[in-house]
Amino acid sequence: MLQRNITNNANIFLREMSTSMQVKYDKYCGQADNMNPLLFVAVILDPRYKLAYVNHIFDLLYFNPEVCLIMKERIKDCLYWLFNEYSAGVSIDSGATSTSTASATSLPSFDDDDDVKRIQVISG
Repeated sequence: MLQRNITNNANIFLREMSTSMQVKYDKYCGQADNMNPLLFVAVILDPRYKLAYVNHIFDLLYFNPEVCLIMKERIKDCLYWLFNEYSAGVSIDSGATSTSTASATSLPSFDDDDDVKRIQVISG
């Protein structure tokens, strides 16, 4: 309703700004495939929120339960992948041997390889 009021507003500045914002929202957040999983990982790592909070947000954002489940799994896979990447570089020195504490060894099952490349670029 608010969106309709702004886009139909006589104020040309607000109308143009809302149209521009809608285009950007549709480009980056409108479709589940366009979402960068690291945005949600940042929320999960914030001490005030947890994975359950992000799962609840997905329930509110996506009305299709199939898309919602895919997004939840995608974020969970991304978290495990980031942990494995981090733990591979950290070793516990126990005398002459060093061990890694990684629990899962597979890469996340993203729909396309662009997300994995994007994560690698962002994480360094």
